Amino acid sequence: MVNFLETAKQISAKKVHELANKIKWKVKSLWNNEWYNKLNAIDKAIALSVDEFSLCIAVYDSKEKRDEGIQKLSQKYDVIEIELEQSTLRIMPRILEEMENISSPKSAIFVTGIEGINVETVFRNANENRESFYKLKTPVVMWCDSATFNRIIRVAPELRSWASNPL
Repeated sequence: MVNFLETAKQISAKKVHELANKIKWKVKSLWNNEWYNKLNAIDKAIALSVDEFSLCIAVYDSKEKRDEGIQKLSQKYDVIEIELEQSTLRIMPRILEEMENISSPKSAIFVTGIEGINVETVFRNANENRESFYKLKTPVVMWCDSATFNRIIRVAPELRSWASNPL
């Protein structure tokens, strides 16, 4: 009888472990599918905005995923990546400064480093001067984590509504 109970416990433990691994794989798979769907949406936004301005806010869960997304999209499009420094007070002058230093038009502008800036000051200003973004004849993708995105929508609701759905 004791052997039967021990065998049953071993079988149960093994089944529980197998089931846990299946669930973990499915959750990871769903998360990866969601991320790739976001990348596909960004890809489409860039493709549909050739020679015209559009704003996309790409929300990521980890810098590794952000870097992976930037790398994949950079393989397909000729992009310029602008990393905002902590001292950045205005986005548009920073973008225009970088655009002056390039010789050929880019398919998109990727803005990173948003988590490190004073979001309230920078995006309040960007919100007030959002019409100036139309000077850009290329899509702008702003990459940020979800906490920063929540701060952006709080201080710059018009800019947020002006952008495509957050991805």
